[in-house]
Amino acid sequence: MLKSTKANIILILRSLKWPLLIAFLIHLTTYCDDIIEKYYSTGLYPHIANIMRMFCHFFPFSLGDCLYFLFSLFAIIKIVRFYFILFRTKEKKNHFISGIIRVGRTILYVYIVFMLLWGLNYSRQGIGKQLNMEPLPYSTEELCDLSQQIIPALNDCRNKLDSLPLHDSSLQNIYKIASNAYSITAEKYPFLRYNHPDVRKSLYTPWAPFIGYTGYYNPFTGEAQIRSDLPRIMLPFIVCHETAHQIGYADESEASFVAFIVAENSDNTYLRYSALIDLYRYMRMELFLRNTYPDGPVKLSKSVKNDLLYLHDFFKKEAYRQSETINISYDMYLRANGLKKGIESYNDVVAWAIQWYKHN
Repeated sequence: MLKSTKANIILILRSLKWPLLIAFLIHLTTYCDDIIEKYYSTGLYPHIANIMRMFCHFFPFSLGDCLYFLFSLFAIIKIVRFYFILFRTKEKKNHFISGIIRVGRTILYVYIVFMLLWGLNYSRQGIGKQLNMEPLPYSTEELCDLSQQIIPALNDCRNKLDSLPLHDSSLQNIYKIASNAYSITAEKYPFLRYNHPDVRKSLYTPWAPFIGYTGYYNPFTGEAQIRSDLPRIMLPFIVCHETAHQIGYADESEASFVAFIVAENSDNTYLRYSALIDLYRYMRMELFLRNTYPDGPVKLSKSVKNDLLYLHDFFKKEAYRQSETINISYDMYLRANGLKKGIESYNDVVAWAIQWYKHN
């Protein structure tokens, strides 16, 4: 029995030797962040991303969402067919081993393609290296100070938006605002240049409350997917966040920080307000977790408070519908790609923002 098991394992490994070797070599490169930064993230990857976005631009719908659907359908058919044959064939052992080999080969090839098309960006040096900054630990006092510092900007932006059709802004207009903001920012920070914009409305928006996403990047097509039913206050910043993924910032906190930099350099009040209110919500959550409730001299305007309450109520209604399994799976995915905090890594944007305000 033991010899038979050993022989089966050897057979499986021999059948998967080439994809295993390639995957192993790719994994080794993730420990060389300087090489990835120089030759992949700022070398090869921008060309890969541009080609993917140029290709997908010819399709009037989200090509990536369609590919996910077809792949899922294909996988279900294969699984059903596998079990149907397994219960009918006399060679159950050989069929089972053959199935393991096929599944293993598929997983390895998906991993290889994912890493080459985008995944290596998880191991780059990133925005910290480019700006000579790092998200250092911060005190509660620093958090309170920053909270007080951005409240006047929040109030000012909201007052200006009273005369604008904030809730009627079309998705195409929001995409254009984000693209223009990146063009302006690239004049000061060339490494944030964004060519061939391609942001799409996600076809899975009706299922978003269950999945629990506001937007995501498709590494196999280069498209940025946006949940279209979100409050319009949030969308400009979310589009900039997903765009940051498109230009090679895989880390969630870095993508949010890049979006914040773009908003800070933009002259568009709508985008700046969207970024500031997102940052303020992260800060308030951090203060809540630290059991701190500052009551400083600078107060939020009534309009800003109403917007915050509106966002809170929107997500509160959806909280009970989100799948805990999907949340755990996404957390494991982030940790597997080097983000030790998993989903909590989103909150690191506060640390980036504190360092940004210190430097500026």
